[in-house]
Amino acid sequence: MRKRITKELAQQRMNDMLEHDKFEILDWDSTYKPATIKCKLCGDEINFKQGQTMYLKKTLRGGFNGECNKCNRYKFAYENIKTYESYIENYEKLIDENSIKKEMYLEKIKENESKIKHEKEIIKEYEELTDK
Repeated sequence: MRKRITKELAQQRMNDMLEHDKFEILDWDSTYKPATIKCKLCGDEINFKQGQTMYLKKTLRGGFNGECNKCNRYKFAYENIKTYESYIENYEKLIDENSIKKEMYLEKIKENESKIKHEKEIIKEYEELTDK
């Protein structure tokens, strides 16, 4: 006979798999029913179609990689800023080379400056969450 996986046992299995205690199980019935976990850092909730998915390593067929969308998004914000800054630098060079398209390039620079501002807001929000 199979052993019933309780919420506590599922929590322990997930922590062992991830090697940290970053998530809390909010909703759990069994391994084959839907379940919900919450990131302890940012509060983001993740829903699973089957509870067992939360403590299975990520593969092509499913599983969980131990990342929530908010925390993962933060990791890429710094890279995105670098990318947008390089775009701005290239548009500034193009303005010098082709004054006819200056207005278009200036608009592209504004767009990228706006994207940088958004990425910095993501970083600030995440840092505020983790300082608590």
